[in-house]
Amino acid sequence: MKELDAISEIYKAISAVRFCATNAPLGMGDILFDQCERLEVALTAIEQQEAASLAQEKRR
Repeated sequence: MKELDAISEIYKAISAVRFCATNAPLGMGDILFDQCERLEVALTAIEQQEAASLAQEKRR
């Protein structure tokens, strides 16, 4: 459960960075948005791995 709380906090931080990126100088905003997208993709993969692990444990 702590992992889910941590992931939730990371998503909140990503949202804050996206908000700041809207006011960032030209070029910097694009970089920030790209990095946020990369983080979200990585977090989605982590969530999928966690879900697969939990499903596997339940089958045992």
